[in-house]
Amino acid sequence: MSEWKKKPVVIEAVQWKGDLKDLTPFPDSETRTTELREGELYIQTLEGEMHCSLNDFIIRGVNGEYYPCKPDIFEMTYDKAPKDWRERLQIEHDELGDKCDKLVNALANHDVPEDQRPMLSIQFNTMHAYLQILKLRLDS
Repeated sequence: MSEWKKKPVVIEAVQWKGDLKDLTPFPDSETRTTELREGELYIQTLEGEMHCSLNDFIIRGVNGEYYPCKPDIFEMTYDKAPKDWRERLQIEHDELGDKCDKLVNALANHDVPEDQRPMLSIQFNTMHAYLQILKLRLDS
């Protein structure tokens, strides 16, 4: 069996708090894909009707379909998308800084084979240069 990594896809989602106003980001959802019966929300999905519990997230998928997702699964699967270029740069800067720190620690602790150290040193220098560029862009 091979391993697979989920592709990064930006989705739209709202958290169901028990009020149809929660669904306003999805203008067609009230009439086309959801139904409120006896205080319970049901969503028509590609797999059929699904119950949406309080605090579940309602996701609009990449093909415009809707489906509920439990909060714990949602939190494990999705990160909030950056709202603008500056926030995206800040996230990239922070993640790259963490990777640089891990690489420095690996080199300092001799956790890498001796024959790999020259290439990792070049890799670190390149990553660090890019980190500085990101910092300059954020400061401008």
